[in-house]
Amino acid sequence: MNGLQSDSEGCYQYAFEEDHELTEYFFASKEGCSQGQRLAVKVEDFTMTADQCKKIGLTTPRIRNCDCRLQKKPSTLGEPCRTAFSDSCQEVVLEGDCCESSTCLSKFEDYNHPEGKAKEDERASSCSDEVPGLCYNEDGLGTDTNRAGSTNCCTMTCSQCGIKANPLAQWKPCTGLNADEQGASCGFLSRYDPEPFQCDFSLCAVGDHWHPDGNAFKVAFGEKKSPPAIASSASTSVIFSWTSFTLILVHFSID
Repeated sequence: MNGLQSDSEGCYQYAFEEDHELTEYFFASKEGCSQGQRLAVKVEDFTMTADQCKKIGLTTPRIRNCDCRLQKKPSTLGEPCRTAFSDSCQEVVLEGDCCESSTCLSKFEDYNHPEGKAKEDERASSCSDEVPGLCYNEDGLGTDTNRAGSTNCCTMTCSQCGIKANPLAQWKPCTGLNADEQGASCGFLSRYDPEPFQCDFSLCAVGDHWHPDGNAFKVAFGEKKSPPAIASSASTSVIFSWTSFTLILVHFSID
């Protein structure tokens, strides 16, 4: 785009102030403007963008074939996203013969790796196995965007669905439990999903942990109360003792 501030190569130079208020700018040449053509430029925070892309790099499917440096498959990522994504991927991938077979893991997916074990143990220690959830990607076919992994709403609990049993499995706890419809919202299969995945527990086989006729389902959905606490038994015992004592007094009065 040519303009008054064009350089020797015909590029227009425009400096954005550090305290700029707008996030979107539109530019057009005189010729293009008359035809309704505009170039849109969106300004985003550099650090925020880099942090988001760094997080994505930790779970990218490029880990499987060791393509963190974007050499095997081209990428359209620009900076700062490209470097942040590539570096975080490279930091966690466990390279080896698995690169050729596309079966490599990140250190956070390998329970035998100290950092993987520490992260999984921390996750498992905070589990609430009384809450149903979706055990996603036990078959390893899913990525963070393709929604192709297996979905298991019926047989697993939080502590069971983790990298110790399956390096690619992901636990997604359910919210919005609906006893009437026997369903719940249980996480997202892709980071692009607008709506959470819906678990339909009526589809579970008889005998499955989360089958609607099972105790776990009834407790989670409020259809059955949990066993009484020890404190409740103690108070009942006190009432019984007081009743017995009252009867003795009555008998004594009659004599």
